[in-house]
Amino acid sequence: MVLQPRNLRRWILNIAHKNYPHELSERVIGLTLADLSYSVSAGELAIHLAYLEEKGYVARSEAGNQELGESRALVRLTAKGKDLLEHNIPDDPGIDTSGPLR
Repeated sequence: MVLQPRNLRRWILNIAHKNYPHELSERVIGLTLADLSYSVSAGELAIHLAYLEEKGYVARSEAGNQELGESRALVRLTAKGKDLLEHNIPDDPGIDTSGPLR
């Protein structure tokens, strides 16, 4: 199933909210969306995460082991993102914030 961008962004925030205040990998977000039957390419996910980061709702970082040449992209919900989901700040027109947290 394909989601409208504002709905997809809400799902991304909801997934990050479940792990708050800890980080989770972008891969886990993508796999969780796939488990929910939402079709999202890695490139599309990266675009939405960049949007959410620019808005201040998520923070992104890289972690890995240089000796092994391994790295992974991590995402963490920010306090501002949590406030948006909990309706403590005004709604953002780019993100569907209707309905309860999941």
